[in-house]
Order: sequence, then C-alpha cells, then structure tokens
Amino acid sequence: MSSQLHLMGAESEMLPLFQKRTQELQRRLKDEGIDLLIITNADSIYYFSAYWGDLGLEFGRPTLLTIASNGDVALITPGSESLMAQAMTWIDDLRLYSDGVGEEWRDPLRRVLGENPGKLCIAVEKNDIPAVISDYLNQELTNQRVDGTSIIANMRVIKSVEECNMIRQAGQVAVAMGIGGRSAMAVGVPEYEVSLACMNAGTRKAAEIIGAEDPDALMSPMIHNLQAVQSGRFTSYTQLPP
Repeated sequence: MSSQLHLMGAESEMLPLFQKRTQELQRRLKDEGIDLLIITNADSIYYFSAYWGDLGLEFGRPTLLTIASNGDVALITPGSESLMAQAMTWIDDLRLYSDGVGEEWRDPLRRVLGENPGKLCIAVEKNDIPAVISDYLNQELTNQRVDGTSIIANMRVIKSVEECNMIRQAGQVAVAMGIGGRSAMAVGVPEYEVSLACMNAGTRKAAEIIGAEDPDALMSPMIHNLQAVQSGRFTSYTQLPP
C-alpha cells in the first residue's frame, strides 16, 4: 500500500510490526486448526491492522477484522472512514459499507465467509463480541464458534520495544492528568472542575507527544471517558438520579 502510516508514537517504519503480528497470529490459528478469526474488539483490531476508527458500534457502524489462517486478511469498516483506513492500515483488502445500503456490514462479512461457512472452523472473541454480530453469526452459521480470545491475549501479553515506549508515553499522560487535577483542587471548587482539569492536562500532554513524533498523525489526543471524581457521602454511589 502506498499510503503513509500515521500513528501515535510511531512512524511508517512500524508498519512491518503490525504485519509480523498478523503473520504470527495466522501461524497460531493454523496450529489450533482454526480457519478464520473474526475480531471485533477495537484494541485487538488496532493491534493487528494499525487502524483505529472514529466510528463504532455505538453509532451502528461496527468495524471487523477477519484473519484467515491461509493468509487472507480483510478489514470491514464504514465507507465514511475509507480515506482514514487507507492512510493508517497496511491491509489492502478493505471491505467498505454504507448506512442503509443492502445489509450494511453483513454483506461484506457474508462474502468473507464464503459459500460454505459451515465447513470452516471459525473463532471469535466470545466475551467481547457485540450481541448484534453474534446474533448474525448464529443465523448464518450452523457450526459452533470457538473462542480465540486466549490466542490474542497470549500474543499481546508479550510487549515489543515499541509497545514499551507507548506505555511510557501513556504514563506521562497519566502523570500530567494527576498534576492537573491536583492543581485545580481548592476549597469550594466543584469536583467536575477537577475532572475537567485532568482531561485538559492529559489531552495537552498527549497532543505534545503526538506532535513531537508525528505532526500528521490521524490519532486524536482527546482524553475522555474519565471517571467522575467523587467524595463525601456520595462516594460509593454508582450513579445519581436526576
């Protein structure tokens, strides 16, 4: 693929790393007698494809990565993210779909499965596959799926030099968030202001790291999904009624 890779904390020379991971996964799939692995977890998809989409199942637009032990690799993702996918991933076989056209993501997945999917040994991430995809596979396939989670986990637990560097960078972001939150704490300051200070400090540090290593990166530095800072008698509440 001619497109240059843009990744957080990485240059285009990292591209072979993702390919090597995929090749190792295919070797392990073959050893386990698995013909096809369907990956739906966003972190796992990135780990092998170098692609991280902005859309997802919460928008009704899932991304799936299918890896066959015989060498075929396909990335199923919304057409609205096609340019970003082409710029980020090493995978040539992009299966794009559009909202309201045909059966959307189901059409390319059906083509990947082929005419006789019942003859294949298919693996999924059983504890992490979205219900809508699992239900579709239950309708399409008569054979039981095996769990491929442990195969992926056993690979991801061993960190590469590049991953160790990213972990250090994540630590720098976490430290910046802690300092930002502590600096915002004062008598009378609402706790949401402390949370916002954590998010702002973390986002700025992430942006600094990305900008220093790859100014053209497509990875967003935004920090979100921060747990609410709570104290007092509401500390143990999981949620507060409106």
